[in-house]
Amino acid sequence: MPVRLIWKNRYMYTFENACKEDSEVILNDGAKKVFLNADGKNGAVSGELKAFLDYVAGRPSEDIFVKKLKRAVENAKKNREWRVLDIQGMSAWHGPERSGERVYDVVNA
Repeated sequence: MPVRLIWKNRYMYTFENACKEDSEVILNDGAKKVFLNADGKNGAVSGELKAFLDYVAGRPSEDIFVKKLKRAVENAKKNREWRVLDIQGMSAWHGPERSGERVYDVVNA
């Protein structure tokens, strides 16, 4: 189930590893978790990131990167071989009990 990031209605939430028992103890391993909220309204983000978030939310964008991304996604959707490989990868991730079924559905669609 997707997490709804509505805490402060921000575009972006960045988390770093801290100790639960003592929040002053930081792991400092460089690992970060970044959550993006396409429906955010608060926080400073670049124009490029805002354009990408608009694309993710289904809103139109005139950004060059977004236009290239949209074309790439459309081409990937038309590429049967890519779709089969992608589904095989997803099936492996979900476990062997589903892999044959999911690949078969795409190949014979």
